[in-house]
Amino acid sequence: MNLISSLKFFGLSVASVVVASCGSDSQTDAYRFIHNNDGTDLLGNRWCDCRPITVEDLDRNIDLVIDSPVTTYMMCTGSDTFYYESEFGRVMGDDLGGQIQMGEDTAQFLTCHEYYLNYMRLKEQGVDFLGHIFERVRSRGKEVFISYRMNDLHSSSVEEVCELARPDVMMKHPEWLVNDGNLQGWHSAGSLNFALDEVRDYKVAIITEQLEKYGALIDGYEMDFLRFPVYFKPEEGPSHTECMTDMVKNVRAKVDSVSAVLGRNLMLAVRVSSSVGDNLKLGIDIKEWLRLGLVDFVTIGSYWRGDPSMPVQKFREEVGACLNVPLYACVDDGGYEKRESWSEGQYRGMCSNILAQGADGVCLFNFYFGDWFKRLDSGQILEEGGQVLKTSHPELLGELGHQETLEGRNKIYFLSDGKKEYLLTPDTPLPMSLSAGESGSAELFVGDSFKDGRPVEVILFVRAEGLVKAEVNGVTLEIENPTYPALYDKLRNLENGAAVHAYTVDPSSLVHGFNTISFSSDSCTVVKRVELALKYGDVSECGYF
Repeated sequence: MNLISSLKFFGLSVASVVVASCGSDSQTDAYRFIHNNDGTDLLGNRWCDCRPITVEDLDRNIDLVIDSPVTTYMMCTGSDTFYYESEFGRVMGDDLGGQIQMGEDTAQFLTCHEYYLNYMRLKEQGVDFLGHIFERVRSRGKEVFISYRMNDLHSSSVEEVCELARPDVMMKHPEWLVNDGNLQGWHSAGSLNFALDEVRDYKVAIITEQLEKYGALIDGYEMDFLRFPVYFKPEEGPSHTECMTDMVKNVRAKVDSVSAVLGRNLMLAVRVSSSVGDNLKLGIDIKEWLRLGLVDFVTIGSYWRGDPSMPVQKFREEVGACLNVPLYACVDDGGYEKRESWSEGQYRGMCSNILAQGADGVCLFNFYFGDWFKRLDSGQILEEGGQVLKTSHPELLGELGHQETLEGRNKIYFLSDGKKEYLLTPDTPLPMSLSAGESGSAELFVGDSFKDGRPVEVILFVRAEGLVKAEVNGVTLEIENPTYPALYDKLRNLENGAAVHAYTVDPSSLVHGFNTISFSSDSCTVVKRVELALKYGDVSECGYF
C-alpha cells in the first residue's frame, strides 16, 4: 500500500495532509512545526525496508516530511560519530578498511557498518548526505536547521557497544569522561565531562566546523542539551553554569560571524528541559541565556519517554520576563516503557496540550515511519480491538501542528507515570499511593475548546493496584466499562496486582484547561496511570486512538 492509498484507507485526502499550511490566519511569525530527525533512519534507509540506499530513496524520505505542514526540518549531524567527513572523527560505521574488527556483537557491527556503506553509496553518486538534505529542504521553501546532540551516549559504553560504533574521542581521551559508574543513567559513565575546558573547546570546534561547512545551506543551528542530559559528575551541574554559559556565548559569536559572511542571519536555538530547576541540575541556566540574548528560540522537552502533559504554562511562569523569544515544546518518541511507541490518539493529545497551553509550536522528535511501512506491508495496521493505531505515520503530520486540525479528532490526554530518566523529574503526581480512606488528585490539561461541540463519549482509564473510586471536576464516576481496557489497548505491560478501570465521564463535565481527577479507595492502593480518552465519533471518521 503506497502513501496515497494509505491516506484513502484512513479516510484522508491528500489535501488534508497539507491543509494546515503556513498561511493559516491563526499563525504568528513565531509559529513553527518542527520535525527533528536523528539521521539513522535516513542513513539506514529504514523507511525503504533497509535496502541499499539510492538518491531517490533519500528524496522520497525527505519529501514525506516536507510535503506536509511541517515548517522546520531539523537534522542531526551524528554528534561524535559523524554523517560527514570531519576532522574530529570517523563517519559513522567506518571500519577504516577492515582495521576495526567485528567482535562478538555482529548485529550491531553490521547495522553500524551499513550506515557507512550507504554514506559511500551516496558519495559515489556525487551526493553529500547532509548537504543534499539541506538543499532539498530549502529548495522546497522550508526552514532547515542542524540539530547537534551535545553529548550523545548511545555508543559510550565500553562493555555494551562494539568498537565500530564508539566515537573516536571517547577512545582517544578516556580522561575526558565523567566516569560516574552510570549513577545518573544509561551509559552516563561514558559521558564527556563538560567541566573540562578541553571538552567544551572540542564541542565548540565541531560546531564551528559544521557552521563553516554547511552555514550557507541552513537557516539555523540547534544545540540539543536533552541528548543526552549528562554533562558533569553527579550534583556538580549547578556549580558549572557559568562555564556552560560561556560555551553558548562562544557558539553565539560563531553563528553571528558566519551570518556576517553570508549576509543573512542564522538563528541559534536550544533544546532543554521543561523545568528551570532540572536545567540547573544539568548546568544549564536557561534564564541567563535568555537574559543575555544568546538564543533565538527555545524548545522544551524531556528525555525519550516524553512528558505527555508538557508543562508549557508552568515553564513560562518560571522563566518570566526573561522569555522574550518563541517557545516550542517537544514530543519525544518513547512510550511508557522502553521501545513502546505512542499511539495516534496519544500523539494528538500531547500536541493539543502543547498548543493549547500557549506554545508557539510543536517539535516532533524522532517521529519515525519505519514501523508504519512495516505495518502496511504486513496488513497488521491496528491493535486488537480495532480502535488503536500504535505508531507514528506521515498522515499525522497533517494534524499535529495546529490546534484547529486537532479539534474534533479522537485523542487521549494523559500524565507521565513517573518513570525518571537521568536527572530529569517528570511533571506528574504519579505514581500516587493512597492509604485506606485517603484521597488524592491530579490536574490533567484538556486542550479542546469544545466550541464546535463536545465528544460523544469520554472515558477515564485508571491503572491502579486495588479498587479506586474516581471523580472528574467533582462529579463522581459510577459507570465502569469492563471491556474497554482491552478494546483500547490499555492492558499492555500490566504488572501483577494492577488492574485497569475504565469509567464513563459526562462530556459536559470537562473544561478547556486543567481538569481535576480525584481518587479515593477503601483500601491501600497505588494509582499508576491516568488517561482521558475523548471520542468524537467512529475511528474511521475521527481518527484512531
